[in-house]
Amino acid sequence: MSNSLKMAWRFLRIDWRSGELQLLFVSLLLAVTIVAGLTGFVGRLELMLAGESSQFLAADRQLQSPREVSPVWLQKASALGLQQAKLINFQSMLYADDEPMLVSVKAASRHYPLIGKVNIRDGLYSAEYAVDGGPPPGEIWVERRLLQQLDLALGSPVYIGDAQLIISKVLVSEPDRGAGFISMGPRVLMHYQDVAATQVISEGSRISYAWLFAGDAAAINTFERWLGPQLGESQRWLSLEDNQPSIAQALTRAKSFFLLASSMVIVLAVIAIAMTSNRYCQRHVKHIAVLKTLGATSGYIRQLYSLLLLLLFITVSLLGCLLAYGLQYGLLSQVAQELEVAIPPVAAMPFVLGVVAALISLLAFTLPALSTLQAIPAVAIFRQSRQSMLGFSRLSLFIGFAGLLLLLLLYTEQLLLSAVLMLALLLVLLVIAVPARLILKSLPAVGARANSVWSMALANLRRRLFANALQLGLFAISLMLLIVLLGVRDNLFKQWQSQLPAETPNFFLVNIQPQQVATVAQWLGQMGVSTEAIYPMVRGRLVEINAQPVRERVSKDSFKRSGADRELNLSWAEALPADNTVLAGEWFSSDDQQLVDGVGKVSVESQLAEKLNIQLGDRLTFRIAAVEVKAVVNNIREVEWDRMRPNFYMLLSRASLESLPQTSMTSFYLPDQQHRQVAQLLKAIPTAVVIEVDTVIKQIRSIIHHVSLALQLVLLFVVLGSVLVMVATVQHSLDSRKKENTVIRALGGSRRLIIGSLIAEFVIIGLMAGVLATVGAELVLLALQQWVMKLPLTLHPELWYLAPLLGVTIVGLAGYVAARRVTRVAPMQLLRES
Repeated sequence: MSNSLKMAWRFLRIDWRSGELQLLFVSLLLAVTIVAGLTGFVGRLELMLAGESSQFLAADRQLQSPREVSPVWLQKASALGLQQAKLINFQSMLYADDEPMLVSVKAASRHYPLIGKVNIRDGLYSAEYAVDGGPPPGEIWVERRLLQQLDLALGSPVYIGDAQLIISKVLVSEPDRGAGFISMGPRVLMHYQDVAATQVISEGSRISYAWLFAGDAAAINTFERWLGPQLGESQRWLSLEDNQPSIAQALTRAKSFFLLASSMVIVLAVIAIAMTSNRYCQRHVKHIAVLKTLGATSGYIRQLYSLLLLLLFITVSLLGCLLAYGLQYGLLSQVAQELEVAIPPVAAMPFVLGVVAALISLLAFTLPALSTLQAIPAVAIFRQSRQSMLGFSRLSLFIGFAGLLLLLLLYTEQLLLSAVLMLALLLVLLVIAVPARLILKSLPAVGARANSVWSMALANLRRRLFANALQLGLFAISLMLLIVLLGVRDNLFKQWQSQLPAETPNFFLVNIQPQQVATVAQWLGQMGVSTEAIYPMVRGRLVEINAQPVRERVSKDSFKRSGADRELNLSWAEALPADNTVLAGEWFSSDDQQLVDGVGKVSVESQLAEKLNIQLGDRLTFRIAAVEVKAVVNNIREVEWDRMRPNFYMLLSRASLESLPQTSMTSFYLPDQQHRQVAQLLKAIPTAVVIEVDTVIKQIRSIIHHVSLALQLVLLFVVLGSVLVMVATVQHSLDSRKKENTVIRALGGSRRLIIGSLIAEFVIIGLMAGVLATVGAELVLLALQQWVMKLPLTLHPELWYLAPLLGVTIVGLAGYVAARRVTRVAPMQLLRES
């Protein structure tokens, strides 16, 4: 064993100096680094983005309830190691020098917020900054519009109920403001301990409680499963998806992209290792023959090369894992600094995957070939060409695909997805390689005239149809995967950017009385700001569908998730609102705005219609105070809720609601320098409520920005994997061309002719691979748009040039490097080697 180990180490040093080991070493090293680095980066980045997104709840989960919950629930959470905080939300009158104002109060316990920070100011218009908690007992933080309306200054005493509190800071935002930012009156944040002194909470008071929970994901899930069956109808367990569905959807799609991209990197890395491993074995055929002639047994050769591969594997694994760790830390440090969140701890699984990727490739594509060679007599090896002696056997291919499937299964933890990726790989290779062979076969049949670079290149392409078709197929797959990911990324970018474009409304104005609508419209016109329509709003409850009570029509869970278990905001509109699309039926005509036999028309939002099984022509009954309003479903429309504009589940005929008590609401965009003007409007219409949502918009844009940045970083890994496969494939085909070009040089062919023909050959292959990759990528993108991303079908002409250009550039450059290596050695030396 000692002698074999020394010999194996000597072989490694000789192979490294001769250059035979370097490409395999680099392929293995890059594979381990990319797989371990990318999968670890993606996994930890998801945790960081989830942490930033959880700021919308100020926790990982929120439990909302109209009353106190059982202490057993909180004890269970404590037993699982979850952090906790408590909130009480209520409306109350705030008095300053006997001048009252209705405010929305949030009373927070000491640990609030569990995730995120509270933004405050030291003056009305001073710079805002973030703090880790709320006000201490005896103090309150208030929105600046309260100070403006009551002409108060910081340090002023105010009363909430019987408690005297001091205004110490200007409240800008809380991390969970997006959980319900439309509230009656300015926001006030106080300490939980001061609630008892106010004496405003009594039996029958309209208050809501919220318990915040944060901690390990497994503990959160365990508590969620335990708590779910015990929740009452009026209690809500909120996750990010419930609170901010647009952000949850963006993160879900980004995770799908990460999973798809990193799976593709694994596939590309394994292909590159397979190609370089096979080439390494081919170049060791002669070494094995020499060892056999010197008396080495098959067992000794097997032991020698097993140790050689073991040393290579250990070296690459250690170095690759170190590089992967450095890569993860370097990238995540930048992201953590921007997100202001801690870097999650290192996980072992990504490094295991990187090591397993190298191990599977070596075991699948190197050992089987070497095992075949060590059983062949030395004379047979010398008499036969190395090219015919070695290749990818059926057994090695089967082992390789089985190993790749296992690797994908370990990474994705989804058998179906792993199997689909493997089948898609085989199908794409078949779909691309067959047309590639036909195209190559249809090339002009010309002789290899000595003075014609292109004729020589075409002749070489036709002569090796199968090998070139396989090579072209691998190039095309690499380029196609890259183009698909670019297209998916661009689709996601366009979708996210369209959610919150420039001048997205950052103020909501609600509780506008009918006599104040003209004043609001005049003020908005004077300010010259971008505004939405002013919508009337009536509160009502859906009670019947086709004379059947809603509670009996659907399950209890569907009824609760639909939101129909509480009062809805009802409105009417002459024109279809922006960001609304009619999916079924037609928008209201002028006649539809009137009543027919006391029955009007109604437009229903599509998701609510699906949850309650509402169809066109159904008759709905609403109870508004003591009045029943009936309406027939005229159309079903899709609403984009994440555009920060007023939207409604139900839009009824004008005649159905205009005689009922109502208020109005609108939204508008106001630049920073005009924010002070809002105080003028509030003094003119003091009963109206202005809600500033700049902070919510900033949070959403921050998450989208960082997700987009992460997608581009992941894409860089895919580019590296694609380049690695193409270089490995070119190198794998180099030996087969060396002998032919040696003969050509011996017969008087110039270096320029050989280099030119090889470059032309690879440029043609790269161009064809790019064209086939573009066609395949466009078909895949159309399928993803239709069935996965649910987007309108659009072509991507901006990407059509990219794959041919990359194919010509990368493959042509690799061909040039290969040609220089072929022509650098004297013909006599090459003939002796052959």
